[in-house]
Amino acid sequence: PAPRAPLFGSDRIGVVLYAEGQPVAGEEWLLALHFTPSAPEWHGYWSNPGDAGEGMRLALDLPPDWEVGEARYPVPKRLVLSGLMNHIYEGPYTILVPVVPGPSAAGFAGPVTGTVDYLACSDICVPQHAELTARAGGDFARWRAAIAPPLDATARFAVQGKALRIAIPLPASMALPDPHVFVANQRLVAHAAPQTFRRVGDVLVAEIPLDDYGTGKAVALEGILAFGDGIGVRFAAELGPVPSGGKPVAGAQDVPSPALWTLILGALAGGLLLNIMPCVFPILSLKAIALARAGESEAKARAEGLAYTAVSYTHLTPIGQHCRDAEWAALADGQK
Repeated sequence: PAPRAPLFGSDRIGVVLYAEGQPVAGEEWLLALHFTPSAPEWHGYWSNPGDAGEGMRLALDLPPDWEVGEARYPVPKRLVLSGLMNHIYEGPYTILVPVVPGPSAAGFAGPVTGTVDYLACSDICVPQHAELTARAGGDFARWRAAIAPPLDATARFAVQGKALRIAIPLPASMALPDPHVFVANQRLVAHAAPQTFRRVGDVLVAEIPLDDYGTGKAVALEGILAFGDGIGVRFAAELGPVPSGGKPVAGAQDVPSPALWTLILGALAGGLLLNIMPCVFPILSLKAIALARAGESEAKARAEGLAYTAVSYTHLTPIGQHCRDAEWAALADGQK
């Protein structure tokens, strides 16, 4: 094919295309896109980048009877910036692309060529473009091990109310230090919203709020269930019943309650703030008089109370009026 005019460089995150062995008709043949950031601050994106970013766009020059499969990714990381969730890769990472050659593989001289467009981000995002020519070599054993393996059972999902619920078959004995579901479907869930997880026997039930501006529906679902520490499995789910109940595993309901001393300090601060409000001054005076006169005769206390009431009405009326005005203003704001 004729050479393409360059669009952008690949100086922020470089990429090299590798081929594993020689293509054989009817057998899966792996290509690998190995990405290497030029500096630690640059990161790339998963197929569904989340609330920002952009996934990879790959175009390979292959014979028409060759079939290109869905790209396979490692487990991504979460990066929240200004409330936006990003599904990213830090450091070098590799994406595998399976290809099934057709009958023309017998006469294919190679090499495979193509182009890839992607995004490199740090505090800014820079579009990247690379012209690809496959080369031999590469560490396919290590790259294959880093890819999230497929779950050997079909999950089920349902959209209920404003949430996506997914039932993922998973042994109850499997540890989940930091579970998170990366949903591959675009414009379906709120990526930055808290996810909750429950165990129902050997089924893990994940609940994820829907995207307020998304489609709100799907006929099939794909994604990666991350266990934590970069480990996880990729799954495919079909519409079906999702069990309710179960034992909480992780998520918003597991956020620890504030410590007791924090609650006590908060209560004290609130009390002090309340006691310096103008409306409370007469109450404090009454309490001070009550404490100072404790143990005196009931008749004397009643007389002093009447006198205090008269003084309060004469001298504290502006304060009382101020408090009433504030209360009416607050009530009016609430009705608005």
